[in-house]
Amino acid sequence: MEKLSWKDRLRQKRTSLLIVVVVAVSCLVNLALLPQLIYASARQDDSQPISQGRPAIASSTLSVTRSPQAAVDGDPKTRWTSTAGSLQWLAVDFGTSATFQRVVLQWDAFYARSYFLQASDDGSHWTVIYTQNNGQGKTETATVTGKGRYIRLALIRGIARNWFSLWEFQVYGQEGTATPTATGTPSPTPTATVTPSPSPTPSPTPSPTATPSPTPTPSPTATPSPTPTPVPPTPTPTPTSSGGMPQLVQQLFQQINSDRAAQGLPPYTWDDKIAAVSVAHSKTIAEAGQACTADPHQCPGEPAIGDRLKNAGIDWSACAENVGGTSPTPDQWTAVKTNIEQGMLNEQPPKDGHRLNLLSTTYHRMGIGMYIANDGFIWMTEDFAN
Repeated sequence: MEKLSWKDRLRQKRTSLLIVVVVAVSCLVNLALLPQLIYASARQDDSQPISQGRPAIASSTLSVTRSPQAAVDGDPKTRWTSTAGSLQWLAVDFGTSATFQRVVLQWDAFYARSYFLQASDDGSHWTVIYTQNNGQGKTETATVTGKGRYIRLALIRGIARNWFSLWEFQVYGQEGTATPTATGTPSPTPTATVTPSPSPTPSPTPSPTATPSPTPTPSPTATPSPTPTPVPPTPTPTPTSSGGMPQLVQQLFQQINSDRAAQGLPPYTWDDKIAAVSVAHSKTIAEAGQACTADPHQCPGEPAIGDRLKNAGIDWSACAENVGGTSPTPDQWTAVKTNIEQGMLNEQPPKDGHRLNLLSTTYHRMGIGMYIANDGFIWMTEDFAN
């Protein structure tokens, strides 16, 4: 699929469905410049944010309906939601230099504890104009002093494993008068001039982990909140291999054993009973929606992982589980391999539970279950047992 430039994405005022892949390789990626927009006169109106209706882009987006444009549309019922990742951001382009005086953030439940606001004239060189290290969510107001063509909200640490959701990103101040010329070509890696932007570690999937133990205790984590009132999705048929195993699942299982072989580890044995438990759990997560965000390893009314396995007639003395998901993409296998599996294997201690499960010597059997919601989002569960 053709990769869109920032220029095209700003002009179309939408976010590509492949934005999850961009998260894995970007570090506050550069904003390509558009030709300057022409305005008749400067405007200053504190009753309406100057950011409303402006082109917005972000490091990632959960789905088309949760695009960054939803955070600047003035509608309190629409929001931008990111995927999970070590560093996320949301930026607005004013077309010409603007003066920033105040920023109002209206958070959903997934708010940032640490973040900073940056301004830039060229999309390459950034100046920090506000820093917050103890965000409390709900509605936060930041008094700022700065100016630039762009303003960016850099999200460093969230309450839900760096999963962020924002109803409104409102910037107040004064718009300038544009000139019809374009500024130059920005450098490929913008960095803050006051506070350096931390380098992200690829983690485009939710980060639930399970620690092997005789009495399994799923690790709490967060998955996205699909809607305030979730509607159970209908599965999209998954391509099936000749052996009856879904093609995506078969490819993933082979990839896992290939990764294990590269580490000198024996392959996992496929277990149909475990896989059935995995499929059921992925479907439960998708249908539970926001109700399952507190602990995606055990949704409300659902038994714990160990009990689910025992109820299916599976004997074990140690078990574990990985849960992940990825935004829709035309190439489903690339999304699963890159956004979920590679992200898990790239984890670093001490937050590397997924990686430890995939490369474990304690477990010998596994099953994989995938569920594709009708918006194309792929939910995946990997269950392990000895």
